[in-house]
Amino acid sequence: SIDHEIGEQVGYMKVRGNFTTDYEKKGFRIKFENKQNLFGLNGGKKFSKWVLFADVKDNSMLRNAMSFYLADKITGENIFVSDFTPVHVYINNQYWGLYLLGEQKEQQSGRIQIPKIDKTSSDTAIGYTFELDKYAPLEAAKGEDGDPTFTVNYSPKLTYKPHEGENRYECNDFTNTYTMLTDIGDRTTQLPYIKNRVDLAYKIIYNATKQNKFYEIQDEALVASTATTAEECLAKTIDIDSFVDFYILNEIVCDPDIGYSSFYLTYDLSPSGSHKLRMDCPWDFDTTLGVRKGTLEDAQGLYASKSSNVWLNMVSNTNWFKEKVKTKWNQLRENKIFEKAMNMIEDFSINYVNDYKQNFQKWSKTLGSNPETNHETRDIVQRLKSERQAEQLLYHWFADRIDYLETQFGNNRDSVLPGKGANTSGGSTGGSTSNEPVDFTEFKAAATKVRLEAESAIREGANTVKENTAEGISGNKYVSGLNPNGGSVSFSYTAAKSGEAVLTVGLSARQTRYKLTDLFDITVNGIAYSTETVVEGGSGTDFHMWTEVDAGKINLVAGNNTIVFTAKANSTNFDYIDLFVAK
Repeated sequence: SIDHEIGEQVGYMKVRGNFTTDYEKKGFRIKFENKQNLFGLNGGKKFSKWVLFADVKDNSMLRNAMSFYLADKITGENIFVSDFTPVHVYINNQYWGLYLLGEQKEQQSGRIQIPKIDKTSSDTAIGYTFELDKYAPLEAAKGEDGDPTFTVNYSPKLTYKPHEGENRYECNDFTNTYTMLTDIGDRTTQLPYIKNRVDLAYKIIYNATKQNKFYEIQDEALVASTATTAEECLAKTIDIDSFVDFYILNEIVCDPDIGYSSFYLTYDLSPSGSHKLRMDCPWDFDTTLGVRKGTLEDAQGLYASKSSNVWLNMVSNTNWFKEKVKTKWNQLRENKIFEKAMNMIEDFSINYVNDYKQNFQKWSKTLGSNPETNHETRDIVQRLKSERQAEQLLYHWFADRIDYLETQFGNNRDSVLPGKGANTSGGSTGGSTSNEPVDFTEFKAAATKVRLEAESAIREGANTVKENTAEGISGNKYVSGLNPNGGSVSFSYTAAKSGEAVLTVGLSARQTRYKLTDLFDITVNGIAYSTETVVEGGSGTDFHMWTEVDAGKINLVAGNNTIVFTAKANSTNFDYIDLFVAK
């Protein structure tokens, strides 16, 4: 909008990422010569550096946004979490797609809350920011042209046992290489100093959590601590609250890179600093939240506590830490943070529907099966046909994930999924709304199809059967004029046995995008049926844009089944339903 125009500015762009730099749709970094604010982000503060996330692996284009939202609500005020907004990008007047604009991670006021250093100084009493980074050896190979790196000994060595949920081909041990984000001035003094500090922090945590032996740092060496508990001991060396917050965040999102890269820590050793190792700057979430192969695809089981992130692995399996996690988790539930996150992704998917369409018109090869990303993404992701389907996959995976973690950390609250009720087993409660496949092609191909015409169903309230041979309507007839004051269509089907069926609805779209449940209340055998299916809006004649949508799976009983659609205020013309009944 006009409020966010910055006029002509001198700046620079470069491609960002590691192997993702080979993708056709690339992410970018932006650096202005003069500091700017973009779109009011971060309270209107001005910075030189900004980031454009391409979100190629995530067809919902929501995982980075959702994870930043969660991180902002979970972490403390001293933790830097990027603000964000979707933007269209044009380069030399050529459209490049929809991106997520975010803030560059950098050590300065208003972003990572560590004092900016004097590059001409060799003083070691400064603030350090660094990345747990499997790619660090590539930087080290560049010599002075690469970012500074260091390696931590991890002694005594912690044995890593890969678990079923984690990405095996990347996380086969604890990554012990780190890349500096801080633009240090003297590698010969400052780099060995921070390496030694991180080495000592590791030893303190290992001994406290694994050996029940307590140490602290004095004069850059370990000395015996007067602490009598592991918690008391570690409170002198690490920012425990940040460890709790990042554990919860990563237990939710199941980041496959948690022990690989894009995991940042700070160590403020300046005179006014905390002198504690802190987790900071959550970053890069496009392969999280159920999109990656082999990463808790069913949303069940603990993840971060068994991951190859050495820091979280050590602390998260102690009883005192678990109690802190439970306390924080229940605070988040009381504040309905997870319900708000689900509302956010629904709002994005609806409000930006035309923007997503424009992006996938430009980058059609990135939707569903994509040779660039198929080696990473789940089979169900490769069958997606729209952003809305991708959003629904994310929506239900997230709901199942929160429901499972509630069984581990919570007080048995009801599901975050509306209408699902309590979940005490840690798994899906069944029905049509819990992490179901959003593409029913395979199920339908193996099922028996039964078509039930609306004009032949039992109808109540004001309605009219109309004939139309020109618009490809099933049976050349449809039901029109359903009144929201009692207008309904009731279908009956006799099933030979109980089992599942996919319910598909043939109806007219409206010029406005609606959820199916905004058009009709649906009951199956007298039980309210919940679905997040959307009927996309169109640009044709209202009430005469014929389409069909999969509502989802329903459970049939042996014998008679009754499926009732009751008109709501936004109701539309009704053609038929199809039942794809499992054989």
